[in-house]
Amino acid sequence: MRAGSVLSVRTPDGDRQTRITLFAGRPLGEPVVAGGPFVMNPCAEIEQAFRDFHAGKFGQAPRAAGLNTR
Repeated sequence: MRAGSVLSVRTPDGDRQTRITLFAGRPLGEPVVAGGPFVMNPCAEIEQAFRDFHAGKFGQAPRAAGLNTR
């Protein structure tokens, strides 16, 4: 088995339902920068994404869009 090919998951109390989203793909072969909800390259793009977001350039999300309030 290759290193990094196993994912172990444990729920907080062992009985609660847990949802997992796993994304996988081919390696990019370049540095990746993550900041908040943004993943880009290089860091300057993350900073620009935050400026654009705060300036309202991403539009508005509907109030109930994907919000799980449970």
